[in-house]
Amino acid sequence: MMPAAPKGKCRISAFTVIEWLDRRKATATCPNCGVQGTVEQVLEVDYRSPRESLFYHLQRCPGCTVLFADELPHVDYGDDELIEIGWPGYYAQMGVGTWPIAAALAPIMKPPGTRALEIGGAYGFGLDFCVHGKGWQGVGYDPSPLARVGRETLGLEIVQGMFMAETLAGGPWDVIVATELIEHLEEPRGFLELMRQAVAEDGVLMLTTPAVEYIGPELAALELDRLIVPNRHVMLHSAQSLRQALVLAGFAHVRVVQKRSALVAYASPAPLVLDEDECTAWQLYRRYMEARAARAPLGGDIQFGFAGRALFDAVNDGDDAAAEAAWASLNEGTLARFGYRLDALDALPDGAATATLMELGNKMPFGLGMMLFARSMQLLARGASRQTVRSLMVLALEAVAALQAALAKRALGDDWLSSSIAEALHKELLLCDAEAGRQAVVTELLALGDGLTGWRGFVGLVNAGAYEAASRLRDSLESLTLDADLPEALRQDVRLTSLYLSMNQAEGLVAVPERLALVLEAGVDRTRAKALVLGAFVTLVNGQAFAAAKSLLIQVEPYLLAMRPPYEQSERDALFAVGVLFLQDQETWPRSAASFTRLRDSLARHRQDVETPLFWPALRGEVVALQRLGRNNEVHGLLKTYVLADAGAPEDLKELLGHK
Repeated sequence: MMPAAPKGKCRISAFTVIEWLDRRKATATCPNCGVQGTVEQVLEVDYRSPRESLFYHLQRCPGCTVLFADELPHVDYGDDELIEIGWPGYYAQMGVGTWPIAAALAPIMKPPGTRALEIGGAYGFGLDFCVHGKGWQGVGYDPSPLARVGRETLGLEIVQGMFMAETLAGGPWDVIVATELIEHLEEPRGFLELMRQAVAEDGVLMLTTPAVEYIGPELAALELDRLIVPNRHVMLHSAQSLRQALVLAGFAHVRVVQKRSALVAYASPAPLVLDEDECTAWQLYRRYMEARAARAPLGGDIQFGFAGRALFDAVNDGDDAAAEAAWASLNEGTLARFGYRLDALDALPDGAATATLMELGNKMPFGLGMMLFARSMQLLARGASRQTVRSLMVLALEAVAALQAALAKRALGDDWLSSSIAEALHKELLLCDAEAGRQAVVTELLALGDGLTGWRGFVGLVNAGAYEAASRLRDSLESLTLDADLPEALRQDVRLTSLYLSMNQAEGLVAVPERLALVLEAGVDRTRAKALVLGAFVTLVNGQAFAAAKSLLIQVEPYLLAMRPPYEQSERDALFAVGVLFLQDQETWPRSAASFTRLRDSLARHRQDVETPLFWPALRGEVVALQRLGRNNEVHGLLKTYVLADAGAPEDLKELLGHK
């Protein structure tokens, strides 16, 4: 069920204010299916940038469920302004993340040499994957000047112009690609009918578009803005509306799937044959990105684009060798173009923070923030401490801010990937502060409202010995129940860390049995369980939390029974702690004496093999227990055996024997 829409207007970006509407009605004709009549207005959009102002409503067709705008913006896709301000370089470097396109194209089972057509692909990265990733041959059509730049840079056949009916003479095509296009079209039915004419009888049309099912009041502001694109998107499809449109256009076989925020549709006159194994698609994509990075001109826009994303993806996959190769390539690229290596960069180039988009492209890669973020995560995965990586993260965040500032100067909106990276960097820097034991980080972690980061911060604070801050954070996180979606590995880490925290705070000792039970219930191997049980028990006895320690005896005693000398350190500590615990109650004095005897005897027999700092304390405990039991003859015998024979015996034991 969709959450209740927030009341009133809400700003979702620098230029966009929206309002979710509650059952407002209007009269309209659906541009997708042609149904006329009453429609529901879902969203009011007020877009005001320095270049244009738009006010319109997105309304839902009762027939096909598509959302469409009641006022259509005028868009000149052939405008050269973006070329003049440095957009192509930015697009090549940051728009090269073709995974969504690759994921949609990879399932199409067509052999090398297949004829492919891309429509509305702008720079041509979809066509590039067809040619270099799938081994097909193809042509692209797009009216924007980016098509011209892409043709020159990628070396592909891309026509700067519209695909029209007269263009059909070049067909038919085995695969037609139209990614993120149909939402821009005022008359999608005519376009889809044209595609039906263009595709071969056994060919496949693949298209992607934002999924209206994903759009709702609960969506993060910037992501909502990215999907509705107020000055560009005039129609947002549901799986139902897209399937219906394709069938009406004459496609006999249609498959529509939702992948997070996008719909992916396959349509064909013939039965579809698809291999939808995502692992296979991902490996194909990774190989393609790495190969294109290796062949791209050193220091060129597409080298930074392909190698930057190859680095990012390799780090996410834990592929250190591939990440290192991409990092080395990027270092050579920045040296060739800007005169510096990323390895040596400790500050942004002069003027980068205030540069225009064109100026910024002459100073650093547009994706510098992404590259440095990926590198910092790679180093962490290798075992580097957060404190050694922190400065790299700070520089990455500054690089992201410089890019966003340059885009804002021309009212170009936020770079969504960079915004996501900035958010991740902010969280990672808070974790750096937590691992440094900074007390004030508790407030900042709680302000995130993010259980995953909060609990990771808790672990960091405990590991740093900041127990008071960690305790405050844990109590707040537990009261807010910010742990519902934690990965199981982190959840168990939190359980272990909570146990450790309780063991290191006097006021927390009473909670140790409960914390220990939670860890054991989640499942640990026998060796680990033994270490945890004995360690917790010893801590409780040392902290004089005897009632809590007694509650653990049922778990401790099976380990005691199974122990054989020479004992490990944890076993020796446990035997001593048992002796101390049983010494607290007259009824258990015999067991106290027996435990101390067992420990003392083992240490006496193996003094040459193990360290024996507990020997004299064990003997002393045994003496005390025996004295309380009135077994003084045994006490005298022990003291004669061990104290007389050792000149280094403790003075208090010598005094008991009457020898100083």
